[in-house]
Amino acid sequence: MKTREGYTCQAKNAGGFFSDSKYVTVEKSLVENSIFGKVSPQVYVSPRNQSVPEGHPTNFSCKATGIPKPTLSWHFNDGDLPSGVNQSDTREGSFLELLNTTKGMEGTYKCTANNTANATTSSATLRVFENPTAEVTPNPYPTLMVGDELRLTCEVNEPTLEIKWKKDGDPISRRARIDTRIDDKWSNLFIAEVVEGDSGLYSCEARNRPGNVARSTVGIVVRSTVKINVKDSNARPAVEWYYIVGPMSACIVIFVIGWYIRKRRRAEVIGRGAFGAVWRALLSQPDGKLGNRTVAAKCFTPTSGEDGRKSLMREIELGKLLGENPQPNIVAFIGCVTTRLNPILVMEYLARGDLLGYLRKSRGIHDKYHLGQGSVQKLETYDLVLFAKQIAAGMVYLGSRGVSEHVICLFFKKA
Repeated sequence: MKTREGYTCQAKNAGGFFSDSKYVTVEKSLVENSIFGKVSPQVYVSPRNQSVPEGHPTNFSCKATGIPKPTLSWHFNDGDLPSGVNQSDTREGSFLELLNTTKGMEGTYKCTANNTANATTSSATLRVFENPTAEVTPNPYPTLMVGDELRLTCEVNEPTLEIKWKKDGDPISRRARIDTRIDDKWSNLFIAEVVEGDSGLYSCEARNRPGNVARSTVGIVVRSTVKINVKDSNARPAVEWYYIVGPMSACIVIFVIGWYIRKRRRAEVIGRGAFGAVWRALLSQPDGKLGNRTVAAKCFTPTSGEDGRKSLMREIELGKLLGENPQPNIVAFIGCVTTRLNPILVMEYLARGDLLGYLRKSRGIHDKYHLGQGSVQKLETYDLVLFAKQIAAGMVYLGSRGVSEHVICLFFKKA
């Protein structure tokens, strides 16, 4: 209720008389609140606006002042809070915790502060970036003969902004023709006449705005129509196969003796240790399939003696243990050679090198620590947090497998 009051000022002296009047409008409720010690609430929600990838945690806080102390309540898009949002109230304020964000949590979160003097609101918005999806068809793909054509299609969802094809984790050969229609959410891969070297694991990667990646893979086998005739029935084949017999789910064809001699001369050393050197090499017939795969081979150095041999054998046994249930944040164990040759540990090849070197190069420091291929983009805070999350996941997995006394090297596995 408002009241209008008039006030008059008069002035008089020997020279004359003067007066002036003014009117003041007073809000009655403010007067009453002031008299009775009431103050309308002041409320603030933080952070005001957020954008997070689907599945990542986030939170909101609401704090208010006023007399008497206001009560706080939350609403989501003018309705109840969605499932999965946890609310906790303390003396400092009210808090919302979203442990696993979903697309259904995207919207406006409004906090209302209410007391006997008044009610005020403050709001914040949340945007959730949906994870990308990818699906390669046909899958499985029928076995091809040399000279056949290969056609693959990858379909992705709406949040996908980039599509990439890879073979055995490496860029696709220039012989392959890629037709990508990002607006239509699909990409085609076509090879007119395949050769045996086209055998391998083909993957389609879908990437959304925050950089999350989804993969879909299909194995391609290309067989040769050429027959090999052996004239000398007593002659031994030039190739000797070594098999892993242990906790692996299947035997893996690993190396030939000639490979070990020839490839060590032509391969590139990508790391050295106390008892061996790590080479970038080519593995023929991975998993018994035709084709080649780039791998990292840790080869025993005889000059390191028997202790060095035992150390490498312990690493091989650890690789077998972890190879039973591969974890995406742990360097994959592919196989080993433990008979007739000095021990060899075959691991997943990580083209971007070790994490320390990658981080240093991202800051413009070029030194011996970075042995990876390609350029390094400038890293944002989000990238560093994502690295830490992946490292933590790998460490938790190693702990669950009882690995606690081994030196753990960190490599960059980001696609």
